[in-house]
Amino acid sequence: MQLEINLETVYYTIELCAQHYVPVLLNPAPADSKLDTQRIASVDFFVPNESELETLTCMPTSTVEEVQKAARSLNARGISKVIVTLGDKGCLLITESTEKLVPARKVKSIDTTGAGDAFIGCFATYFLETRDVVKAMEIANAYAAFSTMKPGTQKSFMNRKEFEVTFR
Repeated sequence: MQLEINLETVYYTIELCAQHYVPVLLNPAPADSKLDTQRIASVDFFVPNESELETLTCMPTSTVEEVQKAARSLNARGISKVIVTLGDKGCLLITESTEKLVPARKVKSIDTTGAGDAFIGCFATYFLETRDVVKAMEIANAYAAFSTMKPGTQKSFMNRKEFEVTFR
């Protein structure tokens, strides 16, 4: 899910999914400072970018160290798995016991619009297939990077076959 829908709908859906053991990934975009972190604590993955993380935590996120502190503040509020997308710096997984920076795939970027959406969709797909968080992050980083090599959003996304050939 993301936050382009009413917050009460987001909260209700998260609660319903928790009751039925349905995994939830929440991308807090666009960031809403009214987001109640206690009501979203049961999500399986909380995936903001740096600016969304800053808005939600009221903490600076200019450096990886600042991002780590801000993400840990969400862990302290009960959100167990935070993945912060960092653009050309990659992405960062923060849990109570884990901290893993996955570097970005280096490409000649033309348009970064939609890269976050590309990351989220790819991560969800590969995580559900493999149950390997770090591997899914690595693959999603590559997919998001490749999506920036063409202008636009969905039209810049490779289909799975194209991606798997390019990813090798």
